Amino acid sequence: MGIASSIHLVLDSMWLYPNILFWPYLGWKFPTRPEGNWVNSDIVRLITDPTYYLPELIGFAIIAYFFIRLFRRRQIKCFLNKGKL
Repeated sequence: MGIASSIHLVLDSMWLYPNILFWPYLGWKFPTRPEGNWVNSDIVRLITDPTYYLPELIGFAIIAYFFIRLFRRRQIKCFLNKGKL
């Protein structure tokens, strides 16, 4: 779990936002994003920037693989009840 969390922080480039990364160590006020209209810029980046959309596609493919595997084996109910694949 710790390795997965560390990889997630690296892939999110959290070193660029130390006030968020080390919250609340650097203060209780949660910083606001300086970019302004970040929703539009994120949508454009998601469509045009491979470093942004490729990890999303890979993650989607992994989730789709496990969902299809559960569906074909008819184990969705077991997965929801016990959390095991």
